Amino acid sequence: MKNYVRHISLWVGIVISGLFIYLAFRGSDFGEIASILGSSRYSWYIWSLVALALHVYLRSLRWQFILSSLKQITTISAFSNVMIGLEDFRMKKRVLITSGSGFSCPAGDKNVSLIVEIIHLNIGGRL
Repeated sequence: MKNYVRHISLWVGIVISGLFIYLAFRGSDFGEIASILGSSRYSWYIWSLVALALHVYLRSLRWQFILSSLKQITTISAFSNVMIGLEDFRMKKRVLITSGSGFSCPAGDKNVSLIVEIIHLNIGGRL
């Protein structure tokens, strides 16, 4: 039964993703997109991916440090949770932190991450 639910949720996710990809690209001129991608400098994309990976790795180390007094988690586990953006919810759940423990993700952390991602998108859009 559990395996069946996983398959259903996988296909629901694929259908929803396909729908939003269609909505995002409807009416787009793919010839123009191809010419823009063809004239871009790919070295900037590589450096951007390196910077993103370093950013996520440092955030995962920070989460390891924050949670070290409660429970030890592996770097891989912290990295995967940070990479998909569920660090606040899944990390708390993983170490069974209750609301009375005083542990929370500061709003400033989310705001800084948002600002970094906006800057990253703006710089990438101009290259």
